[in-house]
Amino acid sequence: MTDASDIWMIGDRPEDKACAYNADINFMWVDIFRLQFLPGTLEVKQVTPQQIEFLKGVRISENLVNSPGINVILPAE
Repeated sequence: MTDASDIWMIGDRPEDKACAYNADINFMWVDIFRLQFLPGTLEVKQVTPQQIEFLKGVRISENLVNSPGINVILPAE
């Protein structure tokens, strides 16, 4: 059985977010999901470590993400 923490819903409406919340699964706005396909550097200011792990398969230190004035920047592949 799949752990709910491994399930993601990608959406673009508040109803999508509410659906994910009610199903007790992760939610990501489609705009954040689409950014991974743009050429150049991927810079996302409102992203959780779990979203980065889902999108890029890398784990970001909570200490780094929670540092004041730090933006998460990932090199484009």
